[in-house]
Amino acid sequence: MSRAMLALVVLLAGCGEEPGPCDARRDLLQSEAGLVVTEVEHPGWGRTECAQCHPVWTYHQADCVDGVAIDVDAIEATEPEDCVACHGANGVEAWQETTP
Repeated sequence: MSRAMLALVVLLAGCGEEPGPCDARRDLLQSEAGLVVTEVEHPGWGRTECAQCHPVWTYHQADCVDGVAIDVDAIEATEPEDCVACHGANGVEAWQETTP
């Protein structure tokens, strides 16, 4: 098999169903802390560069919490500090004072 054909087969093998909006997301309400992220559950604990792993365009695109109706269109979170009210300060001392 030629290299070009092999490359095409590999590329096409990666194609499949488009992932759903809630795929690979965990139900935060299953945590003892609820919506608040904790050091044990969040590998990005203490970091302020949230958008490196959580790009703004992916925030609250769908209601992924079973049994809880969330109006995702009403949530205006564009900066990491906007998330503190629901998800806690993520171990960032400067954000502690804005945590409810």
